[in-house]
Amino acid sequence: MKQTKLTKKWYHYLRRFAYRVKILRVLQSISREKYDEKISASLVYGFLSAVAVNFFFQPGHVYSSGATGLAQIISSLSNYWFNFHIPISVAFYCINIPLMILAWRQIGHKFTIFTFITVSMSSLFIQFVPVVVLTEDPIINALFGGVVMGLGIGFALRHNISSGGTDIVSLTIRKKTGRNVGSISFLVNGTIMLIAGLTFGWKYALYSMITIFVSSRVTDAVFTKQTYAGHDCH
Repeated sequence: MKQTKLTKKWYHYLRRFAYRVKILRVLQSISREKYDEKISASLVYGFLSAVAVNFFFQPGHVYSSGATGLAQIISSLSNYWFNFHIPISVAFYCINIPLMILAWRQIGHKFTIFTFITVSMSSLFIQFVPVVVLTEDPIINALFGGVVMGLGIGFALRHNISSGGTDIVSLTIRKKTGRNVGSISFLVNGTIMLIAGLTFGWKYALYSMITIFVSSRVTDAVFTKQTYAGHDCH
């Protein structure tokens, strides 16, 4: 009986806290259909990003773009320099935590909640989907990893969800200044390529460039196809 009262008390305080940070009110404002659609898109993106990372990028020592690529670099450098392993999933989540706080304050609450769900799904899938070596050829890994990651990002964009990372920084700057800031992604990806080249060899930087190029082309194709399909329906 005492334990039940204690549980109810904790639930009451947690509920009050959630209301204070507006989480419950934001969730209640989202329609069930929209919520289910975006959750499904988050799951698909999370699974595809994990397949790209664990089936292609890790076995081929190829680095992705954006926050995923930075997480790979952090994980690799932790082994290379400090002899301990930081999982990619943990690094990816830690990179996105301050960015999600920024998004909550500067972009929007609904956007942040769905970004949080997407980042969480991606981190969980990357952690629990096993690393599978389909081939050790880095070019094949770069190509197919780029295709799978591009499909995931394109699918996320089709459903108006963000995978976090540089999206948040770019959207925040655009909201403040009214300008599209493509240089943010260029700077992050350039840093990833530079570290990969200096640390592991320039051929890996070149393989990663292939991945980033293929991923961006597939993302554009998937997202553009959906856009045109939407116009055809009107």
